[in-house]
Amino acid sequence: MKARVIKIISNQYTLVHEDQSIIEAFCTGKMRLKEQLLVGDFVEVEYREEKYGIIDILPRVNVLKRPFMANVDQAYIMMSLEDPKFSYELVNRMVLLIEYAKVKPIIVISKCDLAQDADEYLTIGEYYKKMGYETYFSFKDHVEDGLIASLKDRVSVFCGQSGVGKSSILNNIDSSLSLKTNVISKALGRGKHTTRHVELFEMHDGLVADTPGFSSLNLYGIEVMTLQSRISAFKPYNQCYYRDCKHINEPDCGIKKAVEDNLIQASFYKTYVDMVAMIESGNYNAYSHRRLK
Repeated sequence: MKARVIKIISNQYTLVHEDQSIIEAFCTGKMRLKEQLLVGDFVEVEYREEKYGIIDILPRVNVLKRPFMANVDQAYIMMSLEDPKFSYELVNRMVLLIEYAKVKPIIVISKCDLAQDADEYLTIGEYYKKMGYETYFSFKDHVEDGLIASLKDRVSVFCGQSGVGKSSILNNIDSSLSLKTNVISKALGRGKHTTRHVELFEMHDGLVADTPGFSSLNLYGIEVMTLQSRISAFKPYNQCYYRDCKHINEPDCGIKKAVEDNLIQASFYKTYVDMVAMIESGNYNAYSHRRLK
């Protein structure tokens, strides 16, 4: 019998069965010797002694490391316009890491009602739309209709720093969730963690996860050639002289020419170059979130 894991708390697993019924299950002894179960996993279950036991994990399409989930279709990268301040660099790094995991990134700019004028968030939106990334705006009491429509028939995650409004936007999309929200710490300049675990919710004919916030990213295990091959903003211009071009110092590089021609944002490319330098130097801590101009 096949089911999907939608919540894990300690050693308790909540699954949704193929007939859409919700069941509670435990890990069998055989499963405890295998790799860690993740929210989003498809599993085989058996009914034993009036309990459901998980006996196997089915092959995964992909795995996101932050948040730690499996079989994700798309990730909504949320960054607030203010409180905390928008950071191109952090969003760019998240885009690159999410694409590395073979997940579609979608940009959501939250707290747009705090803008001094509309040009502020529209400029950010154009930055990403120009490179082909789907981008939406979110306000205190509503989100763009296109964002809601994009949830249909997809497994989606909302990810980003603490305090950018992930739980708030999900409450706006579906008020029945009543997810806990919190205010920004003025002393620290960031939000408190209000989401303690990863859980999939049914929403607008799709499955959506609210996830714990974070303030750092780790590059451990990233392979540079795989990374550059999966960046969707690079793909239209990836016609380089060298097949193994990293798009850094090589001559006749299509990506560098696209940057010169303003087809790829220069600061987005710089984030890629900086990330490659970190990976190749063994400096896997991508904590710096300085705001790019």
